Amino acid sequence: MSKKGTYYEYKVMEIFEKYGYASLRTLGSGGGTKKSKPDVVVGNGRNIFGMEVKKREDDVCYIQKSQVEELKDFCYTFGASPLIVVKFGNMPFYAFDVDSDSIVETEKSYKIHVDDVGRGWELNKFIVYAT
Repeated sequence: MSKKGTYYEYKVMEIFEKYGYASLRTLGSGGGTKKSKPDVVVGNGRNIFGMEVKKREDDVCYIQKSQVEELKDFCYTFGASPLIVVKFGNMPFYAFDVDSDSIVETEKSYKIHVDDVGRGWELNKFIVYAT
């Protein structure tokens, strides 16, 4: 992952930590193993979330179907809820539940458009609601 991507993963961790969550960043999405891992895992004793974190300067974020399926497989085995967390430009982070209709399925991927952020939750509000 690029230095920039890592930076945003740590920013997401900091946001969750402000609300009392413990967090960890997994190294190299599946690095050294056949099993893929989420970018970030957080928990507070009641809720556990596994997340792919994306930062986009343009208006669309595409996530490969295989990446979403691997995230779901890991999270269900781990006992976590899978989320896609996206930051578009200077907007805040938004959380999207991969099991809802908040992300749009295309032939080869899932798509989140900047105009669709209302289908997700602004991350701080999501954490307050989930806690």
